[in-house]
Amino acid sequence: MALGKLPNVGPAELTWNSVILGETFGGVNFRHTQETVEVFYDKYGRTVVDAITVGSVVTIEAKLTDTTVAQLNAVLYGSSVEVTPDHLLVSNSVGESLFDDAQELIIKPMDGIIPTTDTTKHIHVFKCTPVANLDVVFDNENQKIYLVEFKVFPDDTTGNVGALWSLGATS
Repeated sequence: MALGKLPNVGPAELTWNSVILGETFGGVNFRHTQETVEVFYDKYGRTVVDAITVGSVVTIEAKLTDTTVAQLNAVLYGSSVEVTPDHLLVSNSVGESLFDDAQELIIKPMDGIIPTTDTTKHIHVFKCTPVANLDVVFDNENQKIYLVEFKVFPDDTTGNVGALWSLGATS
């Protein structure tokens, strides 16, 4: 099946670990960088004669806004909702593996003001963990933004061995 044309402009909805992460303001950035090491021969000096792939780095950066306690709980590593759904307790986590808590992230481009139901346009990131980088401004001129970066890992647990992400409908 051929993939259709992808949306050229527009926001996206993010779902991580089955939690819809809500509204964004400032976009969602998906980055896939193929890493290489250059190969040289003395006889060619500084001219590259080959390049060897050494892996890929994939990150997704989202600027969340108008969030709920449950949405913040989902993206703040080491957090938990305590007693009531209105109380968030964030703890200091040291020495914990991010891979152990990695889950699937689905990026759905918006079709107007709702996420597209056309699954051929969805990006599935198989194993990733959010790492929050909060710098929230409290004033009367700026909207609250919660910056979250998703660290992506090779999937060795769900049958997609070594895979990072896919575009299009999953089987």
